[in-house]
Amino acid sequence: MREPKRWDRQETAPTLFLFYDLELFILFIHGHSQGEFTGNTTTIIRMHIGKLIRQKMEERHKTVVWLAKELAYSRTNVYKIYDKSSIDTDVLLRISIILEYDFFKIYSDEVKSKVD
Repeated sequence: MREPKRWDRQETAPTLFLFYDLELFILFIHGHSQGEFTGNTTTIIRMHIGKLIRQKMEERHKTVVWLAKELAYSRTNVYKIYDKSSIDTDVLLRISIILEYDFFKIYSDEVKSKVD
């Protein structure tokens, strides 16, 4: 079995900073050497998908009861979806079809903006 890598003082060890807000997660990864930060910054932003679903529901003048019936869920479970910052892709696909809105596009656009 391979022994885990250990960082010595000459190597650059990654430092991870996580800032959490109800709206988004921001993850900064910095490489540093001897206590000084260098470039190599990666930023990952995740939307709060539950809030976006609730917003689309309000825009379409749909109720929790309506979505619960469409999903065959209880109202309590729909409210739990609203509180989630991430969601199972199968559930998101079903909600996208029901609301006729591509929630996956939001994530795709974020990936495209980071890759370009």
